Amino acid sequence: MKSNKLWIVAALLGCFGLVGCSPKPLTTLNQVPPISLAKTDAEAWPIIQTAIHKGLQLHQYQIKASVNLVDNSINPSFTVYGSVEKPNEVSLGVHEGDTNIQFFQQGQSAFSFVNGHWTPSDPLPSPDVFQTYAKVLEGVEKMGTPVYLQPQQYVVDEYCWVFTMIVPGVDVEKLATWDAGEVFPASSHVLMTVMVGKRSGQIREVETSSVGSISEVGPIQISTDTILFNLNKKYAKVNIPLSLVKQFKD
Repeated sequence: MKSNKLWIVAALLGCFGLVGCSPKPLTTLNQVPPISLAKTDAEAWPIIQTAIHKGLQLHQYQIKASVNLVDNSINPSFTVYGSVEKPNEVSLGVHEGDTNIQFFQQGQSAFSFVNGHWTPSDPLPSPDVFQTYAKVLEGVEKMGTPVYLQPQQYVVDEYCWVFTMIVPGVDVEKLATWDAGEVFPASSHVLMTVMVGKRSGQIREVETSSVGSISEVGPIQISTDTILFNLNKKYAKVNIPLSLVKQFKD
């Protein structure tokens, strides 16, 4: 990646925007979904719409996410763990190999903790994952994109409906709020899987796989996975890092 800023944003984008655990071979997109999946437009969209609405109403939540990029020469893998408190408070740990970076945002003030020191950073203009999900999924529905039902999965603490769809490039462009064009190229399609809790009705996990091209790298495969938990729970509250407070005092 070009800079610390870019790869941090790349990780956050993968997590928050359209977030696959590990690199895996992709089927040619015009061949998916597999025949074993059942088309379920009528049943899926009311469930997805309700989940989007509930997500937008949340005050705070936590995320656990991974982003993997693969080409012939590189295989960077990022993980992100932290909390989002609306409208614009964020506390995250970003990990890549032996590198660990903390990110904290409150309003339009943001800081990154690298090499034992906090430095000013660019704030995320729209840190709420559900706003991105709403834009993408509502756009996909309007285009009449088929939705396919997979076997249910257990995510965190409940069983979930599992819906798969192919998100066209025009909808991928909606992730540009966080420079997503450099992560999910607008010319590519994204295979997106959305897991909605059968008990809570909330989006609990989102996985994506995409093959595209990044100008500095060339053809690249991107897989992302985001798990959402502690929805509106006190554990998700964002607190100012004590080390940041101490640095200000010193």
